[in-house]
Amino acid sequence: IDGDIDGDGGSVGSDEGEYTIRTVGSEAEGRAMLAAFMFAQQMYQHMHLNGDLSDDDDDNDDTDEFSASAADESIGTESSQSNFLSYEEGDDVFYREHRGYETSDDEHAVDHSDETLRDSVLLVLSDMDIIGRDQMWESIRNIISSANGTAQSQLMTSYDYWDPMGTLLHVLCYHNPPADVVKMLLQIRDEEGNLCGSEEMCRYGNEDEDTPLHIACRHNASVEVLRLLVNGHIFSLYSENDSCSRPIDELCRRLCEMCSIDDPDMVDTVALKTKLSPFLDKALSVINSDDEKLSQDIDVYSLLTQAEVLIQMSNEEGNRKLRSIPTLHAAICTYCPIPILLLLLKFRPEHASMRDSSGRVPLLAFFEESDCNHFGDNSDDSSISSELIQYFLDILIEANPNAARMSDDKGRIALNVAVSNGWSYEILRKVLDCAPRALVTRDMSSGLYPFMLAASSYAYGASKVCTTYRLLREEPLLMRGLKEDPPWLRVKKINDENELLKRENEELKANVDSLTNRIHQLEMTIAALHSDNDDDRLCRSDHNFSCVTPEK
Repeated sequence: IDGDIDGDGGSVGSDEGEYTIRTVGSEAEGRAMLAAFMFAQQMYQHMHLNGDLSDDDDDNDDTDEFSASAADESIGTESSQSNFLSYEEGDDVFYREHRGYETSDDEHAVDHSDETLRDSVLLVLSDMDIIGRDQMWESIRNIISSANGTAQSQLMTSYDYWDPMGTLLHVLCYHNPPADVVKMLLQIRDEEGNLCGSEEMCRYGNEDEDTPLHIACRHNASVEVLRLLVNGHIFSLYSENDSCSRPIDELCRRLCEMCSIDDPDMVDTVALKTKLSPFLDKALSVINSDDEKLSQDIDVYSLLTQAEVLIQMSNEEGNRKLRSIPTLHAAICTYCPIPILLLLLKFRPEHASMRDSSGRVPLLAFFEESDCNHFGDNSDDSSISSELIQYFLDILIEANPNAARMSDDKGRIALNVAVSNGWSYEILRKVLDCAPRALVTRDMSSGLYPFMLAASSYAYGASKVCTTYRLLREEPLLMRGLKEDPPWLRVKKINDENELLKRENEELKANVDSLTNRIHQLEMTIAALHSDNDDDRLCRSDHNFSCVTPEK
């Protein structure tokens, strides 16, 4: 509608000239939006451009009087400023600076020639408290629908590098949008019917390098919205913002904040309490918590479901052959940080005993997927990372004490895999405590003992030498018995010989059967020849008898 604050119709007059506000909805909603916009204009000039609000002419209209008086009453009031200047969600502040403002050193000017339906969406979002959440999203649906197939679609999906808000998709994700609204925006088309920037909107980051997926994870978006954003640009799963945080890290952070109990006794290790970040400290407090209410918290499990969706989608993109594996395996395969693995163990302890498609338990998968450089807490202090990994292994082995003795489909056990990938002796010690016999067990793939694997591992320098030496010290008799095969290998060789003899026996039996058949055929031939000879002999005897006279 076009109208002033009193609803008399026409354009709105102000010191900067006449302009028109386009809104969607009833006339009362339009008047409310118009008042909110003019109020935000005055607040913007005062707070950000140091404008003078007392320069209004004496003969100004009711609109200017309303805006100036409302601004004067609200200066310095946090609640009033946050309603129009920013949306505060936790520690994140979203500033609604209108894109049409242009300033100079001498005067303040407002240019509304660039007004688009995108700006209309921003105005509707600013009036959520006035028109209600349901009416707000219905209005936004109408705006996006009206832009579909028009020239406005390009402006709705465009990305302005100088705009700190990012794309319109960024803006919507701050407000936990319904899935159908996000889908409408991602499927919007231009005048020629071409899809407008679906991938670009999901890929771009704002001034903090936050993608829409970052913001959606931070502001409690639904699983359906997360799936839409990931399908829009799959690599946004791995995008890091200015804080080196991925979307899954945002979910984990919210999960920790929701579940953590401020009790310093919850964390057992003093070194962890003194050295690690507050975020990890909260994660550890969740792991050590025995609060029964935690397992019944619907919000906690909703967040965990969102995290599992992102982890599984990351795993399916990177390992297309490994579908529908347990979430803990998927998190390990996608190199999720240790705190996320700890939280998954807290809420999904049964996954510690489950196997993936290769027959691996999580302990073996943890050692096999990569070397120790892929895991840790992003700390420069190697001792902190080592303590963190040891803490995770303690929790994992406690959940499944037999994991160190369980082999995969190839017959490999956790110790041999860990040694091959260059893990330090401090980490190997955790496995040896659970499976001491693994120290004298040859690797099924290479036939080498663990200390031999350490000498030929991917580790470098002193670490390789130290691990090799300490493994030998654990079982020095290995050096003495290297000329002889271990009992298990002797048994294996005997079994192999038995198999060979069985195959030879089967071949001999087949040859005997073949010879028996040949003998049978020869006997039948001989029998046939004997029968022919008998017939000839009988015939000759009959002929001779007929020639003999009775006298003879």
